[in-house]
Amino acid sequence: MKITCGERVSPTLLITSFLSVFFVFFLFARFLKFNETRSGILINDPILSMLGPSNHNVEIFLLTYGLVIFGLSWALRTRISMLTTNISICFLIAFRAFTLFSVPLEPPIGIIPLEDMFLKNTFYNQQVLLKDLFFSGHTAAVFLLYFLVQKSWVKNVLLAGGLLLGFLLMKQHVHYSIDIFIAPFFSWLSFQGATLVKNFITEEETESLEMLEITND
Repeated sequence: MKITCGERVSPTLLITSFLSVFFVFFLFARFLKFNETRSGILINDPILSMLGPSNHNVEIFLLTYGLVIFGLSWALRTRISMLTTNISICFLIAFRAFTLFSVPLEPPIGIIPLEDMFLKNTFYNQQVLLKDLFFSGHTAAVFLLYFLVQKSWVKNVLLAGGLLLGFLLMKQHVHYSIDIFIAPFFSWLSFQGATLVKNFITEEETESLEMLEITND
């Protein structure tokens, strides 16, 4: 019997990948609390100087989660895409932890704190973060979905939405411009890393299943 791509992902592997995402999020939330206590560098950002600041909390919240839910509805349609998405998210969070630790920054001048009600009431434990800066997690999340989804019109929606989201984050002075501009690169890097890991895992699992079938025969 030929094993198809989707069948190569066992339920156990899939459940493990989902649990890994929640575990990594939990650890990352604890790291962010520590990150708020660190001293950082204040950047003179000429692009932010030309923008705002103005409050776009509602627009950013609706745009972010609208795009994320929309993107995930396309990215989680098969077992193999679920696995790739989960691994990509873990990669992205790991990159964020590394860059935040390596490049501590002070909040931009004129920052209007971002009130993300979902994160505030879940992983952030009612805390509003100001130093969650390099690189933008909101922007990176949307662009990660852009790389994960294959449907061209869906990619166009995510691209347009991601660009608008990045602009609003800068206009509210939530992030420096470099935080926004570099985010898609780490999204791409996370997608590429996840693809390599997914291919390795599924090849190993396929070989194991094939050996089991031969033994049973």
